Amino acid sequence: MQKNKKLTRPLQSLGLGLSVKGAVLNSQPLVSADELHMLLAPSTKDKFHAQSSAYKYRNLFLLLCTLWFFIRLMFFPEAVYQVLTSPLSSETFLPYLQKRGWLYLFWMIIYGWSYTKNWYFERVALVCFVSEVTTLGMDYLTLSPHIFGPMSPLLTFFLLLRFVFIACLLMNAVEAHQVPRMTRSFGR
Repeated sequence: MQKNKKLTRPLQSLGLGLSVKGAVLNSQPLVSADELHMLLAPSTKDKFHAQSSAYKYRNLFLLLCTLWFFIRLMFFPEAVYQVLTSPLSSETFLPYLQKRGWLYLFWMIIYGWSYTKNWYFERVALVCFVSEVTTLGMDYLTLSPHIFGPMSPLLTFFLLLRFVFIACLLMNAVEAHQVPRMTRSFGR
């Protein structure tokens, strides 16, 4: 009899309508068998976490653009200078263009580290967006007085590419709380 009491006490608290010594505790159960199964099952909160489906494509685009800008500005600054059609000498612009390449690499490393380590990613994404908008304005103010004649199609393409780059950074900053979790991390 003692064994039967131990079994029915936890079930009594759930209100399943069990009887003890012939007396009915509840005529109708408060929790159905399906509801009880769902209550006792492990939580699946992570499976239903709202995730941005386009994040990985935007991130891949940002990575490829950053690598392209870095390689182009660091190793081929003369090619960038030729597109500008500026009357000034290349010695004026080459150090500036290489510093911009290092800045792209710096922000790519900070952004990637922040994402993989979940280190203030919302804030870092916003700072990267603001930094890119600021550098676009800085480039415009620095280079536009020295460009004469019509813009070349290649320069127009790279300008549009930077606008799309900024739009992707903005979307990642806005949806930073919906980024998918990393399955791997760098280091420990």
